[in-house]
Amino acid sequence: MLVAILVSALICAPWFLYLWLRTGHLLPTSGIGRHFSNIISIQIATERVESLAWLSQFPGLAYPLIWIGYSVEFILGGFALPAPYLQIDPGVGSFGYKLSIWAILGLATVVLPLSWVSFRRVALFIRGQGWENDTARMPLIIFLVWMILHNLSYMFYLPIIGAASRYASVNHIALWLALGLGVWFGRQSRYRYWLAAGLAIIALANTVYWNRVYDSNIDHMLNVRIAAGEYIREQIPEGETCAAFDVGALRYYIQRPLVDLGGLVDPDLVEWHLAGRFDQYLIENDVACLVVPGRSGTTEDGVIDILKESGLSQSNMYKLQQVKLFQIDRQRWLVGYQPTINYQATVAVYKLIKYHLNK
Repeated sequence: MLVAILVSALICAPWFLYLWLRTGHLLPTSGIGRHFSNIISIQIATERVESLAWLSQFPGLAYPLIWIGYSVEFILGGFALPAPYLQIDPGVGSFGYKLSIWAILGLATVVLPLSWVSFRRVALFIRGQGWENDTARMPLIIFLVWMILHNLSYMFYLPIIGAASRYASVNHIALWLALGLGVWFGRQSRYRYWLAAGLAIIALANTVYWNRVYDSNIDHMLNVRIAAGEYIREQIPEGETCAAFDVGALRYYIQRPLVDLGGLVDPDLVEWHLAGRFDQYLIENDVACLVVPGRSGTTEDGVIDILKESGLSQSNMYKLQQVKLFQIDRQRWLVGYQPTINYQATVAVYKLIKYHLNK
């Protein structure tokens, strides 16, 4: 084990050295920016929902707690299984969630029993003597160590599971492996047919539901995000600098430099925000157009009013003039947004009219 740690350190050392020499940071700038934006998101959520206020004192707990709730809702049938439903108001945005009664039944009589059976067998398997020399057990040990380190890293540095829980993908692998092993270990049980059928129904309902989610998100990507990028490329003069919170699809389709407002490229952006000078950052970078996910002053476009929370809509250095808005049918957008919280309903393109230019 010690040899493995040393080898891993030797492999990773050149990468961290390169990052430090190139950026002055030991971590990727994208990781620094994501850490900051996620902490801000937790603060906003805890300020809006009184019952979550305690979470701001222990942000590391947000990661495991959100993953558990998310898994019940979107991985284990809470949203995918049919009515009757319990209605849930998260206290943010203008929409709510639902939890199928059948998912609660499945959780109690299928998921938890299978998880318990699997956990007990795996614990006995690992606790056996000589595991460090058993090649059959070593892959499982490596996977469990990897999963623990992965979760601890995210808990303490990036305490949010990400869009569609992508930062917790290893947990989903572990979950479904455990459920599958539970079915295998319980094949002699008198409830084996109920357990196997129940798990199959949950998996099928989950697959059908997520197919609809991906279909909706592809529609949004094509007709909102990509469409906004193409509009900027064709309608905004190349000499005008644009800034945006999305440097993925938007940056690719505008085919020109873009000022990143998410802190993924420039980690110093954090200092501008903390100093209350985010608007000054736009002026310093000679930004003439601003591309923002979601309109300001409404809760219809998602859980966060990005312009308001960033302070960019309350500047005395300029005013924002909306020149274009991209959106799809709201209900179709909501199908993709609820399980991912990935992107606001609209993309608004603003022109910055600087006050000092009009004097």
